[in-house]
Amino acid sequence: MLRDYQQTAHDKVIEHLKKSLEPCLIEAPTGAGKSHIIAAIAKTLYGISKKRILCLAPSKELVQQNHAKYLATGNQASIYSASITKSLRYAVVFGTPLSVKNDLKRFKDQFCAVIIDEAHRTTKSIIDIIDKLRLINDKLRVIGLTATPQRMGDGLIYGDDKFYTLVYSISPYELMERGYLCKTQVVYPSDDNYYSTINFRIQKTGFFKSSDLYDIEVSHEKTANIVHDVVMFSENKPGKTLIFASTVKHAVECYDLLPRGRAILITASSKNRDQDLINFKTNKEIKYAVNMQVLTTGFDAPNIDVIALLRPTESKSLLQQMIGRGLRTLPGKELCWVLDYAENIKRHCHDEKDIFSIAKEEDKTKKSINAEIDVTCPQCNYKNLFTIAPNPDKLKISKNGYFMTLLHEQTDIPAHYGRRCGNLDYFGQQCDYRWHYKECHICGQKNDYAARLCEKCNTELINPD
Repeated sequence: MLRDYQQTAHDKVIEHLKKSLEPCLIEAPTGAGKSHIIAAIAKTLYGISKKRILCLAPSKELVQQNHAKYLATGNQASIYSASITKSLRYAVVFGTPLSVKNDLKRFKDQFCAVIIDEAHRTTKSIIDIIDKLRLINDKLRVIGLTATPQRMGDGLIYGDDKFYTLVYSISPYELMERGYLCKTQVVYPSDDNYYSTINFRIQKTGFFKSSDLYDIEVSHEKTANIVHDVVMFSENKPGKTLIFASTVKHAVECYDLLPRGRAILITASSKNRDQDLINFKTNKEIKYAVNMQVLTTGFDAPNIDVIALLRPTESKSLLQQMIGRGLRTLPGKELCWVLDYAENIKRHCHDEKDIFSIAKEEDKTKKSINAEIDVTCPQCNYKNLFTIAPNPDKLKISKNGYFMTLLHEQTDIPAHYGRRCGNLDYFGQQCDYRWHYKECHICGQKNDYAARLCEKCNTELINPD
């Protein structure tokens, strides 16, 4: 069953496709379950048209992930990717763009739609595929999904004179406050234990100069200190640590500095990549994964609770994608820690609360949907920033975040989606005040709204079946 926002995204797309041939877009953050939305849209479109549907994703890992979610609907689908298998047996086909484009002559049957995952990477190859399929079906529909709907130097990928029309958007902050995504906590290095990158300049190619990245590559003493810092921070955390390096040599050096037998190294040339990633996800002995430009998108490992940024990012959207690897939830996981050793937050954000905002100016509709308010915790006086809840009666809101009656009395109804105060003390202990909670019927403990077991007496709150 789809979550409410996933169902809304599906419904908005179908509604758009019934009246328009314009390519449409869903904006949903990393960890929001875009593969479930893709599966639902593909199933609905096939049910309506009985024609073929092509689902494109930029990597074999994403193709496999999206394919698996479609199979979970109880229907069959094919995979068309040179690194996996090439099959057109079933009507719904999941593939990588290059494999499809190279064999486009095999795609002669009429397709009713193309669904594009990671739509911010809609390349010329994808456009060529769409154009060729439109020669067979001039009513071909195109649907894109992305967590980061902007391209460096080109701005948003939707709007006037853009390829896509935005039909649905939900912010990561709302999903965090509703418990569908894990909240983040940025940790800044002490003293000068970081790479100074703020003066790095982006070239016309869209990338940093190789000589600047080389400065990081040869900072051996600093790298040793930073990796030691990452290990000291991560060792008492229950989950996994994902490290982003600047170059392949830098990644190898970071890997060599990590505890032997407890880390994996992933680069574009890694021979045992699939098995290494399985080990990282499932083997308790493997704590760390170092990667270079491989695991920025499409990598799903909910047990990651530390993201270590040892590389600068050219764009804010790439920064969001990297941090997004740690946003998926898991029982007992309350925070994703972001260790920024390359001045990324300083480069791209006003502060850590600005990480997931759109890099370019947002449109007015989007701002009104995702309006936020300051809420003072009545227990510790910490000021939280939460997404405001619908207020059709235009009731006043108290400073503690509750709706007021017409007689100016505070109700017990929260006026926002925030669930728990975000204040952390020096030792990382979180204030226990909650606006939304689930009370245990046995001991009266106030638990997180999505909790399955009472954190005090372990009573089952939600039947896992």
